[in-house]
Amino acid sequence: HALESGWTYEGYLGVNAALGNQTGEAMLAFSEDFAIDEVATLLFKPTDERPRQRVRVLTLDDVVRAGLEAIPGLPQALPPTVFLLKLDIEGMEPAVLRSLLTSEAQVKFVTFEYSSGIWRESLDVVIADLHAGGYFCFLITPDRLLPVSPPFWDVLYNMPVWSNLFCGREDDPDLSAVVQLHAGVVGLWPMLPRTYLEGYAKDHMDELTFAGGGSCAPILDPNVLALLVHVHRATERAAARHLHLRAHAQCGLAGEVRDRRQAAR
Repeated sequence: HALESGWTYEGYLGVNAALGNQTGEAMLAFSEDFAIDEVATLLFKPTDERPRQRVRVLTLDDVVRAGLEAIPGLPQALPPTVFLLKLDIEGMEPAVLRSLLTSEAQVKFVTFEYSSGIWRESLDVVIADLHAGGYFCFLITPDRLLPVSPPFWDVLYNMPVWSNLFCGREDDPDLSAVVQLHAGVVGLWPMLPRTYLEGYAKDHMDELTFAGGGSCAPILDPNVLALLVHVHRATERAAARHLHLRAHAQCGLAGEVRDRRQAAR
């Protein structure tokens, strides 16, 4: 795909290796029937009957150094910086995410896939570790980024079979800007008619912001959400959590939350 699309002219570098938290080698379980195997994993179960292949395992720092060597035009600043890291590595996400806290490369934003059926630990532990290391995380939804780092965490976030999350440095003002851009509070693109809202707001023809098309838009103002990222004092944490749960209730999720908790008891 890279050759067909001319990615090499845009600074693309393909690295034939798995990503982990330590440099070395490991066995990879893969499917021979797939031209591009999106479910190959280093964390296969003993009962997995797929064939195995020994592969190189590189760390994020290894990959960044390879990129700097292969593409001379990249900034050579120290420490090296990564604007956005995207992870979908079939269960190895926790190990790589924790490596961000000690890696030489400084990662500004990271997005990753969580799967309760593939991960060998729960999401809340990883979110807590990232938060302790200065990252604040959000659950990605079509119309907003829902905060899941403390004090917003809820046990329900451990349950989805698949979900995607977005994290940034808590002290980075650009994180608040991304939250507002995603919700359509700032920026020009949300105002374009019949683009992102087509088929979403029941073919409404008026010019609306992305937030304006969502049924929950009036409940939790993204400006408030962005500010709450930086709330730390205990009383403010309690108020922020109350506001977050109120938003869930008014979006029609209160019944689902109640039913699931009663079932768990």
